[in-house]
Amino acid sequence: LGTQDASLIIGRPVAALIHPDDRDVVAAGLRSLSEQGSAVAVRMVSLDGRSIDVELTVLPFGALGDNSFMIEAHDISDVKHAAEELHDREQRLQGILDTVGEGIITADDRALIQTFNPAAARIFGYTAEEVIGRNLKELMPVPYHAEHDGYLTNYQHTGQGKILGIGREALGRRKDGSVFPLDINVAELRRGEQRLFIGIVRDITERKRVEEALRQARYELEARVEERTRDLQRLSRQNDQILNSASEGIMGLDVAGLITFVNPSAAEMSGWRVEELIGRRAEDVLLHVPAAGEGGAYCQARQLSDGARETTELTLWRRDGTNFPVEFALAPIEEAGLPVGAVVVFRDITDRKRTEEKLRLASAVFETTAEAIIVMDPSFRVTTVNPAFTAITGYEAREVIGRPPPFLRSAPPDRDLHDEIWSSVRGVGRWDYEQWSNRKSGEEYAERLSVTATTDDAGRIGQYVVVFSDITQRKLDEERISYQANYDSLTELPNRALFMDRLAQALSGAERSAQRVGLMFLDLDGFKLVNDTLGHDIGDDLLQEAAVRLKDCVRTGDTVARLGGDEFTIIMPNLGDMRNAPIIAQRMIDALEKPFLLKTHEAFVSASIGIAAYPEDATDANSLLKNADAAMYRAKEQGKANYQFFTADLNAQVSERLLIKNGLSKALERGEFMLYYQPKCELATGRLTGVEALLRWRSKDMGMVSPVKFIPVMEETGLIGQVGEWALEVACNQHRLWRDAGYPHMRVAVNLSVRQLRAPDLPQTVEDILCRTGIDASGLELEITESMIMKDTENAVAVLRRLSDMGIHLAMDDFGTGYSSLSYLKLFPLHTIKIDRSFINDIATDPDDLEIIRTIISMGHSLRRRIVAEGVETEEQRVLLRKLRCDEMQGYLLSPPVPAAQIDAMLASLRHAAEV
Repeated sequence: LGTQDASLIIGRPVAALIHPDDRDVVAAGLRSLSEQGSAVAVRMVSLDGRSIDVELTVLPFGALGDNSFMIEAHDISDVKHAAEELHDREQRLQGILDTVGEGIITADDRALIQTFNPAAARIFGYTAEEVIGRNLKELMPVPYHAEHDGYLTNYQHTGQGKILGIGREALGRRKDGSVFPLDINVAELRRGEQRLFIGIVRDITERKRVEEALRQARYELEARVEERTRDLQRLSRQNDQILNSASEGIMGLDVAGLITFVNPSAAEMSGWRVEELIGRRAEDVLLHVPAAGEGGAYCQARQLSDGARETTELTLWRRDGTNFPVEFALAPIEEAGLPVGAVVVFRDITDRKRTEEKLRLASAVFETTAEAIIVMDPSFRVTTVNPAFTAITGYEAREVIGRPPPFLRSAPPDRDLHDEIWSSVRGVGRWDYEQWSNRKSGEEYAERLSVTATTDDAGRIGQYVVVFSDITQRKLDEERISYQANYDSLTELPNRALFMDRLAQALSGAERSAQRVGLMFLDLDGFKLVNDTLGHDIGDDLLQEAAVRLKDCVRTGDTVARLGGDEFTIIMPNLGDMRNAPIIAQRMIDALEKPFLLKTHEAFVSASIGIAAYPEDATDANSLLKNADAAMYRAKEQGKANYQFFTADLNAQVSERLLIKNGLSKALERGEFMLYYQPKCELATGRLTGVEALLRWRSKDMGMVSPVKFIPVMEETGLIGQVGEWALEVACNQHRLWRDAGYPHMRVAVNLSVRQLRAPDLPQTVEDILCRTGIDASGLELEITESMIMKDTENAVAVLRRLSDMGIHLAMDDFGTGYSSLSYLKLFPLHTIKIDRSFINDIATDPDDLEIIRTIISMGHSLRRRIVAEGVETEEQRVLLRKLRCDEMQGYLLSPPVPAAQIDAMLASLRHAAEV
């Protein structure tokens, strides 16, 4: 009542301490309230004018006369405040409500139950599902029903009144029909016109039993004063029993803070035995060390002197050194108005603290996480957003609360995301989605959303929780990676992967609609020359310009793709008449024959095009591509700069070429390659001067394969370099064998490929082979063709000079079929010129061929080069060449290419003839 001076209160009417609006409660007199036997809720007024919500209990106090009463007033302000705050915190405190020990029930203004927490379920014996929606009076004994209905009717008509059991004790009825006493406090919440009542229910069976015991003790004390000592002892035993059975910890303290008594629950919580605590200072054994001094001062100076009853929280220490939080209350004990001690009641609130910590952690995560979070009600209206939402979308919370979230407004018009979310959440527990959306500024961004829902005990969705993040960069990276995976970075045309995918789609569509699909395989003639002479940068510029020209030549819906290098393909879906294909092919040939102006250079190329069609030439993508490729090679064979259709006879060639290509990949590993040797001899003496090593392949699957067939495939696949190095080493080993057998003059000639000549490490490779085989450089001759050195003159001259300086003989093969320029013969360090067999064939019948050979021999001798005639097959040819002073000959007249053993036999035979 706001004073420490009791004299200010003594003598005043009790009604004067009651709020004017509640004085009707005490108007009937204290005896009437005493006979009522239960607490009543009223508002008292302190001396300083404050209104205090209390529960009044009036008991007769016969010790002072029949008209004496004891009034207990219990402050219930906290209960009312809790009820008023419950509305705002009902969602966040749901987890706490489920863990508190008091039963919590909410009902609407029709007394229909809305909420029924687990504690209420334990008290009444019902599950929440069994009582939600049922009338509150069903939790009361039948005699209370009429009174309840009267209060409810009065409230619904006037908006005022009390629901049965508000702020007082009442009786409850369990599911099994048993009746028990309740302590119930009810608060009213308003949401506009809607009213909600929250009741906090506590089973006070134990308390009533204690109260009954106390009342019985008082009655016996008044009736049998003479037996006071015995009654007090009996009452003490009862109190001990109560203390021992209470779940809360209870301790008695004297004014010095020493423990005078302690119940088993308090000892169990602290880890001490009861006898170990008696007589010790509470702050020494139980209070948290930093608060010990404060605790002693608090107990002695404040609570004991003020005589106030307070509930607060402290941390207590167990015997093992661990601590635990408690909620405790301290009640002073006085004798003759002086403090003599106190009773402390405390409860372990570890579980509650954990729940609160979880709530704080969840709140911190909600506020600080980088992912945006939206909370929606069941109608998909925003109720809460976190700061990350504003950071990502640009929308402030006030701009979206109460409205549908932005991601729903950004959804495609043909999708009902409401139904999708509801169905997915109900079915699998969550809904995930990615889409492009717009920030408040209008900037587009990509978002990934995940939606889950919270439900009540009945399975009803209470709210949706949306978590989403900005995945714009990831989407852009995916698009970039997808583009890189499907498009050629140089020409920006579809690459092989995308081309094959589109071709498969085109064939699938053509099969359904019975249409024709055309496929062109295009190769740029002369591109390698441009690339090698003008540089790769110019070559890249040419490819880019060629791609632009090709796209201008095709129809809408056609696909131009780059497979690699200078190879392009064109898919023509719905081709219709095959006569349409040549029109497009010729348009491409004409476009590519125009000069390419590349920086300061002008370049010229042409196109060889192969054409295949579905379904005539193939019914699957790989076969169709293979056949178009074969037709393209036919176009090259026909002189380039033209187009050719795939024909049936090409199919066998394609199959054979594929078989050769597959066989070559393992031929070297399997040891299927071998060298044959074709001898050369001096025309004047007939003496053998050396051999030309020629590569042969005996395939495990195909037998002997003609070099005309497999050499071009090896050059195309790049295998020629590896096999050429192998052949060079085998030839050098063979020369060493002949040298050791007494034939050091048997020089071995080996043909170089274009790839070998262009390799910058060719001289070093040759030198290493000479070292490994142990032969002199003069025993090796390397043959090249005119076309090889004409493609890269500067590099060829440098490489050939290094080889010549090593002492290796160099020969120009197939002379006369290329440029045959004296300036080139003079430029290159050649030792031998080999006249091509095409001039030798008709030397005896064609005067022109005879004169050409005469000129070549004369020209070669003037440049100090030895002349070798290839392909000599008749004695007449040999005689004429000898007359023309040709130095050496090679051909079937002397010997076809044979294994080394047959050359051994020839050498032995010639030696024997010479000895005879």
